Amino acid sequence: MVDVVEYEEVGTLLVIAPQGFTWVPNCGRICTPSEPLGQTGRNTALLRHEDGRSLNAVLMNRVELIIITPEATPDDMYWFIEAKDKNDQTIGWGENPGFEIQQMPAVVTFPSVANLNMAPFAVVFSMSNPNGVMIRVEPPRLYRLQCSGGDVAQMSLPGDQAPTCISNDPLVLRLNKTLQVGYYSFMVTGSVPETTPLKNTFNIIVSSLDGQVLDSAYNLPAKEIRRIEAHSPTLSWTDSIPGTHTTVKVGFTLTSTTTAVKAIVFEFPEKFRQDLPSTNQIANMNQNFPVAAANEWADIEDPTKIRLFLDDTEEDTPIPPGTYQWQFPVVVPKIESFPERVNIWHISLCTSRLCTTYVDATAAVVFPIPGFIINQRHPDYMGASDSFSASIILFPVFALLVELFDSS
Repeated sequence: MVDVVEYEEVGTLLVIAPQGFTWVPNCGRICTPSEPLGQTGRNTALLRHEDGRSLNAVLMNRVELIIITPEATPDDMYWFIEAKDKNDQTIGWGENPGFEIQQMPAVVTFPSVANLNMAPFAVVFSMSNPNGVMIRVEPPRLYRLQCSGGDVAQMSLPGDQAPTCISNDPLVLRLNKTLQVGYYSFMVTGSVPETTPLKNTFNIIVSSLDGQVLDSAYNLPAKEIRRIEAHSPTLSWTDSIPGTHTTVKVGFTLTSTTTAVKAIVFEFPEKFRQDLPSTNQIANMNQNFPVAAANEWADIEDPTKIRLFLDDTEEDTPIPPGTYQWQFPVVVPKIESFPERVNIWHISLCTSRLCTTYVDATAAVVFPIPGFIINQRHPDYMGASDSFSASIILFPVFALLVELFDSS
């Protein structure tokens, strides 16, 4: 004896999405956006044939629907389906636990100094889907980013030419070569407002040329705006020969006295390292900077960074206005491990001696600085090396002239 299973004829399906999901006008072959579900905030879509045919045959196969995802995972991720017959009577319900919204790994670093103009903003993100062409960066209210006038440091963005600036507010760039899977970085200049906005977050959206969003990161937190009047970060270096030491000089300028800073942290790009045998190889170029006493003024235990500490004999140690720089050797990575995608140095002015990295809450002001590439020499050190090379070339020429005159 064979059991015969009878199926109800399904006339329509109502698909109820979690809060924040939005159906597009053409959400599928038999899909039409419908009315929101009461006061729940959930958007719905109706699946049905225009001629009233049963959906049973369609539902035996995969049904693809198109919907816009929210910025973040909703508290309730469940999806629901209500099935009705041709007489619009409910004949069944279904539910599914749904899925989490995957944010694109991304970070925006900049010096959060009140009323600072021409501030460097570094944007780092990781693509999980290829073929991105448009990059949109939405800053918090009252921030202003600038890409027009050649204010874009292309860094690891693809293309033989710098990206085209479509707009400054919000910042929109169009690349001349598509992004593939992996990490990317670039920098622009901008201005910081006087006070911290109520919603102090950035959004980064990467899309195709036709506007399809491929990857995005929403609500990236920015640091609280401070009244530590620091600006103009600097980085110089002698040589950049893979696998060898180079001497770097890093620093910044302080416009007014501050007592908020307790430590300074220099973080190197990936694979750069310091192998200092002692803190004696760190040169403090401005003696007005009030470092801690004896050997307690610097921490070199972590090869990826150097930490400097202020004199803590008093509760508040003032740093007077001035330009402050420090010089020390670092090891340039070998060619095969050189950081091509994210090559950014960071200087952090910290309000705690426990501060270890620029993402710490106590890293009050963070300066991102573009790194240097292999075999590049900073302009400050071009002259010395060039004159040395010239003396090597001119010496045998001079000797030859002497020999010619002597033989005549």
